[in-house]
Amino acid sequence: MASSNPPYIRRNTETLLDVASDVICLLRSAGETVGVAESLTAGGVMAALTSVPGASAAFRGGVVSYATPLKQLLLNVDKDLIAREGVIHADVASQMAVGARTATSFDGSPTTWGLGTTGVAGPDLQDGKPVGTVFIGIASPDGSQGLGPFIFPGSRDRVREATVIEALSRLRDALAERINHKEEQEKGANSEAKGTILPNEILSVILGNFCLHCREPFPVPMLYFQEHQQQTHRPSWYSLDLQALYSVCLVSRQFRDVAQSVLYHEFIPGCGDSWGSLDYTWNRRLANFLRTVALRPELAASVQRFFLSHYLLNLADLGHEGVEAVLEEAARARGIVLSTFLEAYRRSLPPSERARYRPSGDEVAGLLIACLPNLKTLYLTVNAPQESIPAAALRAAGVSRLSLQTLDVASGTTCENLASHLGGLLELSSPTLTTLDISLFRSDRGAELGFADCSFPNLRHVSVIDSRISEAHLELLLSYPVGLQSFLYDTRENDHLIEPPSIIKFLSRHSETLETLRLGVLNIMVLEGRFLSQPLSSLQIFPNLSEISLNSIFIFNDINEIPEDDTILVRLLPSSVVTLWLSDSVGPPVVVRLTRALDRLARATSEGHFPCLRRILCHFSEETEDTDEGSLAQRFASLGVYLGYSVWPYTR
Repeated sequence: MASSNPPYIRRNTETLLDVASDVICLLRSAGETVGVAESLTAGGVMAALTSVPGASAAFRGGVVSYATPLKQLLLNVDKDLIAREGVIHADVASQMAVGARTATSFDGSPTTWGLGTTGVAGPDLQDGKPVGTVFIGIASPDGSQGLGPFIFPGSRDRVREATVIEALSRLRDALAERINHKEEQEKGANSEAKGTILPNEILSVILGNFCLHCREPFPVPMLYFQEHQQQTHRPSWYSLDLQALYSVCLVSRQFRDVAQSVLYHEFIPGCGDSWGSLDYTWNRRLANFLRTVALRPELAASVQRFFLSHYLLNLADLGHEGVEAVLEEAARARGIVLSTFLEAYRRSLPPSERARYRPSGDEVAGLLIACLPNLKTLYLTVNAPQESIPAAALRAAGVSRLSLQTLDVASGTTCENLASHLGGLLELSSPTLTTLDISLFRSDRGAELGFADCSFPNLRHVSVIDSRISEAHLELLLSYPVGLQSFLYDTRENDHLIEPPSIIKFLSRHSETLETLRLGVLNIMVLEGRFLSQPLSSLQIFPNLSEISLNSIFIFNDINEIPEDDTILVRLLPSSVVTLWLSDSVGPPVVVRLTRALDRLARATSEGHFPCLRRILCHFSEETEDTDEGSLAQRFASLGVYLGYSVWPYTR
């Protein structure tokens, strides 16, 4: 049976009074009430509601918390949240809505709904947010949510008016949804639908199994991404994962809403080796995604990972006019002055090329990043973007600071200065970055990091992968973090390995904070007994180092066995080690030496020298034939330590 209260579809010509009347009508028909908490609208929402005859039956009252301290005193907004994010934030709007319900409840009769508004009406920026940025909070007995950011162009009065009508429209939609849901439950008209009703939290957990962001909330460097052995003439495995979420969107409105939020956690087409599918089409994916998030700010707010492949930047099928049309549509939806945005790109070119300038995929990518307020992880493949994204362009789009925490960049052989190549992405995110992953960097070809003018106050994790990085560059890179917690170093070429003592020297400034260390090689073998000239220094200077991954060439520095080999792990490892990964790039002779070193490590553990040790995982190039291997695992097991064979952590 169809519900008597279908979701509202906005009229083409709809006044504020129309929307307010709908809200009051829905509240009265459901026997429910509403309280309001306003900031930038300064009573505009309450004035609109009370302009409707009969509003007193549904409207309880409200709070105008224009001053920030009143949001804490009257609405109980978390002061730590305000200190961390400022008052222009979705969570602040959500807590204001909850506070409105509480503040307007009386005589044991709770207010059913709360509505909150916060934003920047102008004329100046606030908390780094541009004029026109608005968040709306809605609270009900089922929970609360913060919506936005909404970007409303125009004058101060226009922003406030647009906020009032948007807030009431969103409340109206939520009311209609709740009434529909209650009617379906009460009437039991569709037994099949009843069988699919689950709390959204449980649905989100279930559907999250089809989302890489949910399965792997802590991203690893893309070069380490576990391969699925993509077959060229088979569909992309990543697309197949998402197909389940697309299908769920068609089941019901409830499933659609939850599945959409999961779908938009990330936009990473071609991640891992899924780009190798010849059945995968790249045409217009970037443009279509920009259109969607520009028109649907609530979906844009869900996106936390973006994988910018150079394949995505090819928009030749759209043509210059098509690219400009996409940019114009997105800019108009977000209240961005496109000419100012594009002028920043034009001015970044050499003077001789400015007259021929036409926007391309780079500008689409730049505007997309500007539309993603909660983007946390950005992967950049070689030649993506083809040119740097100017900081002036991002600022013209209303972005004064990016929220990036992880930047994973493959610099490639054509990159001469990494900081210049990253441009505005690095300039506007360096204060918030916690993780920097660099791959394919080539200092042997004259490439420079270019980070001299950058500040990384929150950088805690650094990876250098498949790179020919010099000792000078590595020392400079490791000098930026204040308290490094993890360092991963991998290369494919023996000739460009940095001597272990130098690495430990550069890391020693982080001796009190380092928790994870990986020193390894990718898919290469040490030939003709070519080891590093100096052995690894003791890791016992790192008292909090708990996860250690070492390749044999960092442990031994000679093909010939020496008596000290048996105790080398005992001498190297700190007592704080919890997990130890071992790999080999030499062959059986070294595997035997590692096994003997593990035997001595078991003895030292039994004597109490490694009280935290819980796991030892070995990834050897050839399996050892040592008959004592089983008994060694049993000895460790008796000490509460698991010894087994596994893939090298994060290995391709």
